[in-house]
Amino acid sequence: MFARSGEAGRRRPRIVIAHSNPAFTSAVDRAFRRHGWVVATAADGPEARRLATLFPTDLVVLETERREESGWLTCAKLNLGGDRPAVVLVSRAPVEGDAEFAEFAGAVRLVTPEEGVEPLLEEAGLAAPVRQVI
Repeated sequence: MFARSGEAGRRRPRIVIAHSNPAFTSAVDRAFRRHGWVVATAADGPEARRLATLFPTDLVVLETERREESGWLTCAKLNLGGDRPAVVLVSRAPVEGDAEFAEFAGAVRLVTPEEGVEPLLEEAGLAAPVRQVI
């Protein structure tokens, strides 16, 4: 779980988002700012890596399907360094094997935009996971 804002002597947690859908990016931005997080948006994977290495970053959200550098590759590169932020990959249409590939790349989770911000908040320790009763 990440530190909450307002705690004496602690820095505010930081998230970097690299996603081409402005509505999704805006929803993530609003949700995390409400919880006191510093939010940075990146145009692409290389910029997301730069931001995550320049400033202490707790969570990085990457779209998997990018032209310049896939989110898969950006995730793997982020996991080569010393301070490794948690990475959530966002795929429009995951196929069989993508969850395993995300784990191999070092992602903590693979989600779809349709799932909204809840899975991201869960990964940040900001929302309780929804439990299904059978």
